[in-house]
Amino acid sequence: MIPAIKILHLEDSDKDSELIRSMIESGGIRHDYFLVDNETDYKKILEKEKIDIILSDYNLPDYNGQDALRVAREKYFHIPFLFVSGTIVEDAAINAMLNGATDYVLKNKLTRLVPAIKRAIHECELENERKEAELALKESEKLLREAQKLAHLGVWSWNADLDLVTWTDELYQIAGLNPMLPAPSYAGHSALYTPQSWQLLKTSREKALKTGKPYKIELELIRPDGSIRNLIVFGGRKVDSQGRVTGLIGTVQDITDRKMAERELILAKEKAEESDNLKTAFLQNISHEIRTPLNSIIGFSSLLTEEGITKEDIKTYTAIINHSGIRLIDIVTSVLDISRIQTGQVTVDHKTVEIKPVISRLLAHFKPLAAGKKMVLAFHNPKNDLKTICTDEALLYQVLSNILLNAIKFTEAGRIDFGYKIRKADIQFFVRDTGIGISPEHYGLIFGRFMQTELTTSKTYEGAGLGLAICKGLVELLGGRIWVESEIGEGSTFFFTLPA
Repeated sequence: MIPAIKILHLEDSDKDSELIRSMIESGGIRHDYFLVDNETDYKKILEKEKIDIILSDYNLPDYNGQDALRVAREKYFHIPFLFVSGTIVEDAAINAMLNGATDYVLKNKLTRLVPAIKRAIHECELENERKEAELALKESEKLLREAQKLAHLGVWSWNADLDLVTWTDELYQIAGLNPMLPAPSYAGHSALYTPQSWQLLKTSREKALKTGKPYKIELELIRPDGSIRNLIVFGGRKVDSQGRVTGLIGTVQDITDRKMAERELILAKEKAEESDNLKTAFLQNISHEIRTPLNSIIGFSSLLTEEGITKEDIKTYTAIINHSGIRLIDIVTSVLDISRIQTGQVTVDHKTVEIKPVISRLLAHFKPLAAGKKMVLAFHNPKNDLKTICTDEALLYQVLSNILLNAIKFTEAGRIDFGYKIRKADIQFFVRDTGIGISPEHYGLIFGRFMQTELTTSKTYEGAGLGLAICKGLVELLGGRIWVESEIGEGSTFFFTLPA
């Protein structure tokens, strides 16, 4: 059943009101009827009830129909307004229509009333539907824009006849261009892309126009600020109702963030693989380094229990066992040191340290080792000799000790020189040897954990590959940095700095 409409009738004549209402009822219009004859009641009903149509006399004793129309159009513009009057003249009727009245009906021609009401209600419904559709379209467009923004998806179109390119707002955002300016022309797109991308785009568009097959390609776009954006571009040709190709249409999606995430995943994978390689190298090195001294300790300990062993043999075997024990302790100590550095358990005790005693201890410890390999170990004083330095003495000694031990290990003949020089912001220490040298591609590796230039179990040089990693960790804790300069067969020079 069609719902009843609500009619507000502004009329001062009860007789005319009854006549008009009877005409409405006879016309089959279901309705609720509200009769008023003054401004106060008129406004009250409009505020209280959801009125569907207003009928109004043109002249009333206490109110004017034109004033009633003005109130309706100011606050209730969606309600149809019909003048039903016996005194309205043609000029007044035309003026009423210009001011927003829907229609007018003369009281001596009330046969027009029902059709006029039905037409006004129908037109009002159509207008409401149009507005709802318009609002729905705007909401849909808003949702589409938001979806395109979230997906970083822009839409473009090219009209071949006019060579006119149109972009959506999101495409301007992707390209970093001002949306108030016209989109670049077809040829103007060459300035937006890298040369390789422009060539690929140009070829793909020409192929799409010729064959009708859409394309999907990845391109690199250059923004005005010089930054590069990675894009996925879809495109296909437009055809009119006669089958004539009119241009191209497509989408552009910014996948820069996704590409960055992919690159980060690849880097993470490479780091994980590198970590696995480091662990493998560590296990290989440690198993070899621990087994070797343990085998010596066990083997020569067994020999000490044999009958007929001489004092000279006991002395030799004991020395070997002692050397192997020291070597085993060094390996365990290195592992513990790198573990403490990694977990932040190393405490730095900055205080005034005299340089000369540190150098004397190093020379006393390492000169015999160098002499045993028939090498020269020399310390070089700078011209402006430094008496003291504010640092951690134990950590400084450990760093220099590890680098010197490394130099002796990898040098078969020649000499090892070490010293320092005073600079404006720091003190630069160095250890120079004439050993086997290091290739440039290994500069970064040698300061990694468990790394030597040979990652095999049959290494020429003993060691767990932790010495330089420990040095790097300790130098950084002391506020400096460490690096190497070297050449294969020409020796190496290790440098590290400490704050002055």
